[in-house]
Amino acid sequence: MTRTEAEALRNDPQYWHLSVVYKCAQDPRVIVRNLWIFGWTWNFGHKLVVPAILAAILVFLGPVYLLAATGDVTPVTLLIVATLSLTVILMAAHHIASGPREH
Repeated sequence: MTRTEAEALRNDPQYWHLSVVYKCAQDPRVIVRNLWIFGWTWNFGHKLVVPAILAAILVFLGPVYLLAATGDVTPVTLLIVATLSLTVILMAAHHIASGPREH
């Protein structure tokens, strides 16, 4: 599937429920750009959406939990680690939502 075909699926209103929940099994992306607002949303029609959500939670909370478990942590350090974890998640979401590469 090309990027243009994937975007055509994303733009089709039949795959959007209440204009915010995207569910399209034909779309190869787990994450897609939101239809009306800034950011991304999950493709709840994709078979790997649950593992992807769990992975995102692990990427965000894992480093924060490990740092907090050391015991010698300041709020600033936790904020920095949480910000870096969130940045990784957002960069991955942007990459995945851009869709298949055009050949």
